[in-house]
Amino acid sequence: MALLSHIRERYGVMLSPGYGELKERLVRLGHMGPAARSLNPVVAVSAFGRGLADLGAPVSIGEGVEAALAVLAEPLPAAAART
Repeated sequence: MALLSHIRERYGVMLSPGYGELKERLVRLGHMGPAARSLNPVVAVSAFGRGLADLGAPVSIGEGVEAALAVLAEPLPAAAART
């Protein structure tokens, strides 16, 4: 996928394509465990937005970043906080 190659080359961020039938139509931001609660998802969303904008898509990168930060600001569920 040209978008993912562009983001990797221009911003140094590796994103993953989808699987199967959706491989060319889906992008995965795969952060799990402690990495999902760090700023890694914010970096991924920012690079994804910039990549889309670089290729001419009308995007609001700030809205995506604000949404990611809002999720990160939420308290962890009790079960997740114990692990």
